[in-house]
Amino acid sequence: MHLVSYFGRVYHQGYAKGCRATRLNKNRIPANAIIFQTIVAIIFAAILFIVIPAFGGASNASVLNLEVYNVVISASTLVWAISTAFLPINVLKFYLDDRRAFRKRLIFPMPVLWISIVFGTATCVISIIGALAFSLIPLLISNNIWWLIVGGITGVCIVVALVGGMLASSEADWQKLHE
Repeated sequence: MHLVSYFGRVYHQGYAKGCRATRLNKNRIPANAIIFQTIVAIIFAAILFIVIPAFGGASNASVLNLEVYNVVISASTLVWAISTAFLPINVLKFYLDDRRAFRKRLIFPMPVLWISIVFGTATCVISIIGALAFSLIPLLISNNIWWLIVGGITGVCIVVALVGGMLASSEADWQKLHE
């Protein structure tokens, strides 16, 4: 994190005022980044659902659309299950870090929190296993290949999100220094 912030500062000090895609507006929202993500999503959708099927014929186009749709749905489910798993894990971490302060700010009774932590984490783990292990379209994509495709897409999405988060964080730190 600090390495990215350092290189972001060096880049900004030496060469530019800031990357337009990561610059925050007056409400500290990366509006340009949102526009960029929308344009990229439109381009990917157009390529996957219009351009590629146009070269494959009508029968292949419907199968390809079905495969792409189901893979994207499973990869999205996997990303959400992984990110949601951190909610109960963070509650447990906060409790273990400072039990006295945690109990002082407690809103729900501890048994409710323990049940939420156990069932929330278990549900996320089951969802992750289910999204990876079982193909939504086993006649088109077998379970042996399914987990590689869905897991690979999810891995790429997580890496892109981590890099994007580091870049956005370094840009926000840079802007805060110059306010």
